[in-house]
Amino acid sequence: TLGDETFGTDGAFALPFWAMFGEFGDLHAVGLAGGQLGPSLLWIFSFTTQVVLVNLLIAMMSETYEKIKENADNEWKYSRVFVVDEFVSSVYWIPPPVSLPFLVLEMTHGFSKLACNSVRDFCVRCWEAARGCRRNRDERGRQLPSHPYSGLRRMSTTRATGLGYRSDAKVVPLLSDTLPQAVLETTQPDRMWLADVLEDEDRQLEGATDTKIERLSSELAKVLDKSLEIQESLMKLQELHDKSNRQGVSTPGGAPGVSRALTSLGMS
Repeated sequence: TLGDETFGTDGAFALPFWAMFGEFGDLHAVGLAGGQLGPSLLWIFSFTTQVVLVNLLIAMMSETYEKIKENADNEWKYSRVFVVDEFVSSVYWIPPPVSLPFLVLEMTHGFSKLACNSVRDFCVRCWEAARGCRRNRDERGRQLPSHPYSGLRRMSTTRATGLGYRSDAKVVPLLSDTLPQAVLETTQPDRMWLADVLEDEDRQLEGATDTKIERLSSELAKVLDKSLEIQESLMKLQELHDKSNRQGVSTPGGAPGVSRALTSLGMS
């Protein structure tokens, strides 16, 4: 029959097994031994089973993830309730319904303590700031006894040798941008002092620069006048030389003497 031919030892269904292992007899006694039908069916079966198993694994992981995502909120709420219940039951030996007033009192005490600590820290910071301001004023009064500008004026006049108007202060180089800490503390209450001093210094520098420019201009004018005089002398000598050549004056050392004079004046 058709079933016997299909599922028998010589059929296509049993072909992969006996074609690979020879479970139904010797391979040389089978009529379809060595054909391509058996290995093809085996590879198709293996590929199909692997695809199905991978899809089942992906579906299982996706379903597990969805379940965890759906129950995550409930799990978190349960954990929160469990933590609160454990805290209440561990701290207070009284049962939860009765321990509620004690819990409220404890929480009120904790919040009030937190507020008191914040106010205390704020007061301490304000007190330290006021103390620092008083200390700065006292130091400024000791450093500037005669006039508020005296220290800065002295600092301005000693800029060429370095900054430092106290015996225990370090000298700051001329090209350094760092000022002594005492100067910063002095100028902190009123920054207009330092601005006025710097403005005066700039004005003095501008005046000195203008004076130097005027001196240089006068020197340049003198040099130009001297150059004009030399040029006039050269022109006169040149005229004399030309005149002597035209008149045919032949004096010993005459024309060469004029040439030497012109050369010496040109070199000078």
